[in-house]
Amino acid sequence: MVSADDGVPLAESTCVNCGTCLQICPTGSLMDRGSSFCGHEADIQRTRTTCLACGVGCPIETVIRLNRVLRVDGVWDAENRGVLCEDGRFKVLEDSAPRLHTPLIRRNGDQPEPCSWDEALSFAAENLKKTKKVAGMITPRSTNESLVAFLRMFHDIFRSDQVSLTSGQVPPLDIGTPATMSDLHETDLIVVIGGDPWEHQKVLAYLSRRAVDRGANLIIANAEPSGLEPYASTVVRLTGETAAKGDPHLALRRIYHLRPDRLAQVRQAIDAAKHPVVMHGPNLDDQIVQMLHALPRRARLLPLVRGANAMGAAILGLKVTPVAGDALYAVVSDEQPDGVVLPPAKFTVVQSSYRNAWTERADVVLPSKIWFEKQGHITNFAGRRLGLTRSVNAPEDILSDWATMFMLSVKMGKPLSCITVAEGLLSAAAV
Repeated sequence: MVSADDGVPLAESTCVNCGTCLQICPTGSLMDRGSSFCGHEADIQRTRTTCLACGVGCPIETVIRLNRVLRVDGVWDAENRGVLCEDGRFKVLEDSAPRLHTPLIRRNGDQPEPCSWDEALSFAAENLKKTKKVAGMITPRSTNESLVAFLRMFHDIFRSDQVSLTSGQVPPLDIGTPATMSDLHETDLIVVIGGDPWEHQKVLAYLSRRAVDRGANLIIANAEPSGLEPYASTVVRLTGETAAKGDPHLALRRIYHLRPDRLAQVRQAIDAAKHPVVMHGPNLDDQIVQMLHALPRRARLLPLVRGANAMGAAILGLKVTPVAGDALYAVVSDEQPDGVVLPPAKFTVVQSSYRNAWTERADVVLPSKIWFEKQGHITNFAGRRLGLTRSVNAPEDILSDWATMFMLSVKMGKPLSCITVAEGLLSAAAV
């Protein structure tokens, strides 16, 4: 009988669909249906790489046969101790939309039509040269190498500062001693302020649950209910205030507050703990941030970063901000820009792995690699530079995002220098 929670039926249990039971089951009673009967151990290859489901950057092992990823396994000797989430183990293998294999060009408002890479890059370069100002957007699922190439292209070629992430959020990074996932195995107090790891950094939430099972205390201060609250000893509500910042045309931003008496209560609990870990989200008011700055040195601070490589982007100065230009160059890769409005432009170039709402509006579409075809590096929530190792080969002629930008720069007559890209990566690593 398959059960959880001491006999509770699986569908009624606290199971979070992390899939750990499938990997650890010693009898084969539980197995991953998608990869079952796809070959013997001698028929497969295993590649260790990094998960791109969120900003945690869990180590994973991809199981491959015949240039196809069959499943994703956790790595037992890693900081997360093999724990993955549903997104990182299962959803990453789901094709969310039709894959793009060849470039597309839209001429005279007609339907986009397939063309060669040379034709697409030449058409894009010709139109971008005529543009006064080019705006750019790039997904936080990009490698550090692609982020640097993107910024170099806009700085050296387009001479434009209109650059933005398509999504992602990074809390302040200059607060206290950074935490790692290993700290969650030793902590006696976890405080979550202004974030929801249960929704956006699931493995951190699961490790927090394990810490509570071992006797750690959990305090949550959040604006909305979260999945971790049933395990918390104390739950307080943040109150939000919307205020315009800077340019009145920018979107309003919500700043979250905590009553002074509850703030003091949280601080007292941290002061009394031996190994406190404080997870903090973005958009906290100055009073909360000042408290975080003043915490004792034994406290470990863990920024709840949203976006697979949003931390790497933040180190390079990239964040989500409104952009505008006569032309738009957007790198969405294998991200689905659901709910993100494509800024209006007279000419639009989109690098994407899949057909989506943005490619349907683009004048030029350039195919992109998906996560397990990428090679390079990302930076996780703790500021650690992690490697991405290619698990399978991409369809023929599809380049890395940074390589596509380099080829476009050649067509523009201003080739990006590999030296300047390398210098950008070294500067980011030194921050």
